Amino acid sequence: MQAWQALQALAGHHEDFRDLLAADAVDEHTAGSWGVHYGQALQLARDLDADLEAYARRS
Repeated sequence: MQAWQALQALAGHHEDFRDLLAADAVDEHTAGSWGVHYGQALQLARDLDADLEAYARRS
């Protein structure tokens, strides 16, 4: 019974779910377009962290 009531409550928010699905689709497209750039930035940040750690150990 509780599951049925929960489904009925969710049904009243179908537009919210539609909006979330649309936002997810946009995010997926953006991630595909910018994935390479993100990967490069992530590697640069990791390299910088490693350099900073090495510098801190020498100091």
